[in-house]
Amino acid sequence: MNRVLERSALKVPTQTLLAPVETISPAPHYERHVLAAKTDPAAALQDYLVAQRSYRQQYANLYYLRLSALKEAGTAAAHDKWLPPTESIGSNHSKASPSPQPTFAAKVTNIPPGEKCFVVGTVYCDKKLRPNVLDDLSKELWITTPPERSTYSTDEDTYYLEDESSRIALVGDMVRQAPFVTGMVVGLLGRESLTGDFEVHDICYPGLSPQPSLPSSTNNSDSCPPTYVALVSGLNFGDSTATANAMSYELLKEFITGQLGASGEQALASQVTKVVVLGNSLNTGGLEVQCEKLHIHDKGENDRDAAKDREAAEGGLRHLDQFLGDLCASVSVDLLPGDRDPVNQVLPQQPLHVSLFPTAARHSTLTSVTNPARLDLQGLSLLGVSGQTIADACKYCPGVTPLEMAELTLRCRHIAPSAPDTLWCYPFVDKDPFVLAETPHIYAIGNQSEFASQLAQGSAGQVCRVVCVPAFSTTQTIVLVNMQTLAVHPMSFTCAF
Repeated sequence: MNRVLERSALKVPTQTLLAPVETISPAPHYERHVLAAKTDPAAALQDYLVAQRSYRQQYANLYYLRLSALKEAGTAAAHDKWLPPTESIGSNHSKASPSPQPTFAAKVTNIPPGEKCFVVGTVYCDKKLRPNVLDDLSKELWITTPPERSTYSTDEDTYYLEDESSRIALVGDMVRQAPFVTGMVVGLLGRESLTGDFEVHDICYPGLSPQPSLPSSTNNSDSCPPTYVALVSGLNFGDSTATANAMSYELLKEFITGQLGASGEQALASQVTKVVVLGNSLNTGGLEVQCEKLHIHDKGENDRDAAKDREAAEGGLRHLDQFLGDLCASVSVDLLPGDRDPVNQVLPQQPLHVSLFPTAARHSTLTSVTNPARLDLQGLSLLGVSGQTIADACKYCPGVTPLEMAELTLRCRHIAPSAPDTLWCYPFVDKDPFVLAETPHIYAIGNQSEFASQLAQGSAGQVCRVVCVPAFSTTQTIVLVNMQTLAVHPMSFTCAF
């Protein structure tokens, strides 16, 4: 929807003591740059929409599907890294050379004892602090629940590599140093020890998936005016921090709609073609908090607090609806759910129902999508996640930052490796939708503690802008991504009094 942005903050006077009226320039007008078409819900939902849900099937099939999808790419990457170009993947012996080349073991059961070789499989991390069923049972029985852990790692952890044939324990200094997450498909170079363990010498990841070519407008960025996609996350309407920073929310809304700042800011706002909200728009506390409040309410305790929480949630929903309605009147908005939003907690999270937003739903520019979501921005591919996938994966690797973990998931070609082990997900039977068949041009991770960004580049020329988008309720920061150059521009709307 086109909308003319006017400098409403400045009014041209009818008379002036400094110049004749006819010499005063009129206020400039800016035309909103719009995409050729808004997000197609059918295309955006085709990868992660679960039409019919059944939980009778086992999760083991998901690991088999993942390994089947990634083993060929992992084997090819390992071959390129550890064997010379003249070698054949299936050869058992290399040509004479100062350093004998490793052999390839097609399965874990085919690893030759004592010989240097490489094998491809799925990593399993036996973490002593990982969540288990007993923790969930203790919550149901009102036993004291363990505190939420920031990491699953201890010095007693053990690691395994497994495939459809068997599993083998992994040992060595490389194992302790590597950022291993359960569910990753990797290639490992090493040799089997006398104790039957596999001593790891080196690691290889499948690498970035193939990537569609960039749109022609991106390749000819000098001849086209810049356009931006605005990334926002963690609005958390209904939370005390959102209430305390209400002015920042108003400034954000006025900037996007072109009512803030001078001509430079308004010209920039007119170049924002889409707003992507990366989850946690409402602060309902998540599933566990809501269940605890439900039990307390059933016991007849803290009724007054329960009423206040309900009133705050309803007020937050009204404010979010009005906020989205004001944005949708000016620009296209794609809305992802998060772990604090009133949707299912099992990945992939299904779209927020538009009936929650009666004001915003009147505009055709509002599109409610899944989490994760793959969006097509005129040929530019954007993969958005709310942040649970990266947050859980980082608990396996305490020294790895969210930005580093996000890039690692790209190189592993899987955006949720810890699902379904420590991250809830649906037990798919025909495919693993979290496998990356294509590398996106923009990979946005919402609800982070701070802004961070870098370019991930592949050996075949793939380029992906990885962006950690901070939660707006705590940082008052959004991120603009230039759709022509993939450059990022964080913008802060902090108010200081």
